[in-house]
Amino acid sequence: MTIRRRSTLGFLLLGASGWSSGAALLENVVEDLLIAELPRVLGPAARYGAKVIGAWPDGSHFEQVRVVGERVARPGNPVIDRLEADLRDVEVDALRRQVDSIGDAQASAHVRAADLAAFLRRQGWVQGATVTFSGRNGITVTGRPSMAGFTTAPALGNAEFRGRLLPQGSQLRLAVDAVRIAGFEATELTRAVLEGTINPILDTSAYAVPSRIDAVEMQGGAMVIRASGSGLKPAAAAPR
Repeated sequence: MTIRRRSTLGFLLLGASGWSSGAALLENVVEDLLIAELPRVLGPAARYGAKVIGAWPDGSHFEQVRVVGERVARPGNPVIDRLEADLRDVEVDALRRQVDSIGDAQASAHVRAADLAAFLRRQGWVQGATVTFSGRNGITVTGRPSMAGFTTAPALGNAEFRGRLLPQGSQLRLAVDAVRIAGFEATELTRAVLEGTINPILDTSAYAVPSRIDAVEMQGGAMVIRASGSGLKPAAAAPR
């Protein structure tokens, strides 16, 4: 379908009921398509919602797209309890049903302590892991670390390591400040090996719309990650 044919289709749609009602209909159609595609692009979720504002009549441009996801479970990442993203100046290829570019994106992801602990256990990095958040970006993890195929002996009990969650480009990383095993402070080498094993905690470059992580803070028992990007060219969608 050529651009001219898409434009003609758009004006025929608008001609029946006027610009505003036709644009609203187009926005509703696109919202349904987005909701259907988001599990493939971002990962399975308990629920997705989408709101489109300012659709061009040929469906090639949208002024704003808002996406909300609940319990987003992308493989290889912690479960995101709630994801909110605002995209502006979205250009799409109507024929291929894909996003070509995004002028600006702002997103926030809420991750609960229990979900981060489950992620550490699932990855095999910390057996029996539990997680608590503190202060602005503090984190404490308890459990039996598994580093380079080595797991601490059961007789030593759980280790405890404390650190800070820090943004670094597209990644969220854990800087380990201290590790205690069997009541003793572990060496700096142990901390370095632990950091190398579990980092990065999250990497947005693996998502269809890569962005940089701007900040992380603790709010109401959850870790809130804020990310942004501009002039984005979406990568390939996540595999099914």
